[in-house]
Amino acid sequence: MTHPGDGECREQRNEFLREWQSRPWRYKVRHRLNVVRAFVFRDIDQGSLLLGLLEPHAVKHLPLHRKHQKSELLIVCPDLAREVARWKADGPDDHSGPVV
Repeated sequence: MTHPGDGECREQRNEFLREWQSRPWRYKVRHRLNVVRAFVFRDIDQGSLLLGLLEPHAVKHLPLHRKHQKSELLIVCPDLAREVARWKADGPDDHSGPVV
């Protein structure tokens, strides 16, 4: 049984996969190291580890583990991490970027 929008979801997944495959190998290594490092330091759980390693093309951030009091996301995408760091460096008065 198919649902409305299945074709769109499949096409978006294929687009993410093509983007991932076009990335340089160093980017892929940094991404996976970020995921493994987060698991080693117990910032993410096993499910997030598996998702980050098995579906890396679909993962830019992962939910932090329950030990953290606030609901936050851990950024594992190297490009997104650089962008957020740049937003933070611009200062708290500049609200031109999205809320992460």
